[in-house]
Amino acid sequence: MASPARAGGPGAAAAGVTRRRWLAAGAAAGPAARPAGAASGADPESDGPSPLFRRAAADAAAGLRRPAVAPWERQVQIFYPRWMFGAWTLAFRREGSVAPLGAAAAPVRPPQLLAAPAGEGVEIEARFYSTLPDTLRNNLAVNLGLLPSDAIIADRAFNVASLNAGGGVAGAEYSTREKPGEMEVRYRSDGPAGPRKAVIYYQNARGEEGSTPAGDGGGLAAAFATSEMVRQVNLGVRSVETQDFEVITAYTRHSPTVITGRLRLAAYLTPQDADYFVAFGRPVEVDDWSFTMVRRETPGVAAGVVCVETPKDVIQCV
Repeated sequence: MASPARAGGPGAAAAGVTRRRWLAAGAAAGPAARPAGAASGADPESDGPSPLFRRAAADAAAGLRRPAVAPWERQVQIFYPRWMFGAWTLAFRREGSVAPLGAAAAPVRPPQLLAAPAGEGVEIEARFYSTLPDTLRNNLAVNLGLLPSDAIIADRAFNVASLNAGGGVAGAEYSTREKPGEMEVRYRSDGPAGPRKAVIYYQNARGEEGSTPAGDGGGLAAAFATSEMVRQVNLGVRSVETQDFEVITAYTRHSPTVITGRLRLAAYLTPQDADYFVAFGRPVEVDDWSFTMVRRETPGVAAGVVCVETPKDVIQCV
């Protein structure tokens, strides 16, 4: 059984983060990704991008709708492609924000734990490591005396703490075995007045591989898109605040050491909000960032060897 992961995250890297605004875009996790092969994340039954890749498109923000969560689609882990294994430095750039229902419909929100850092040039560290997921396929394999299959997942606790190190977050706890759909985030006691901790609930997590034009060099580059619904519950001394988000991310692999992408955070109203039925499943605010990921080198290892530290303080290398 895996013990809960604890992370404090680097502090200086996200010095520009403000607690008021940013708390939300760390680890995503969900079903096994669809094999790559269709250009631009193409849907095999059409000539256009698949629905998941379309949700990350730059021109899709105003037309988003809250994704339905079917009982058989309650995955809480995203399994990433193997080219994302390792430790990465992420630099974000704010691309814009839209309010599909008008600015008046977007309520003032408490800190969003899964948002990207505020400010240009802010860099954070993110980690993706290998694990043996507790899936039906692996359980069947073990019962039949076969070897289970590993998968690449995000270090959710470390990534969220890293994103919010400058915004009053002391650390996060997450267990892939005990409560894979839930993470607890602790705020520093010396931070701004407000909630003392937050609980993040993950559901309807999806990941899909595809490919996209490689740019000047021609050909196709590997791509990966994700989406997951997140409910963040902020717990204060005498207050409980609930916010629902969809975290949408698209990654493009340019080389073994460089990935670029787009992060989209769509905020939806909850039944406690006055305009919940008026919104009719539409987001009240959509924030976009672009980012660049550069693989971090591990001192003392041979060239070409990729290493990352896991939540259990184990160094994995491939």
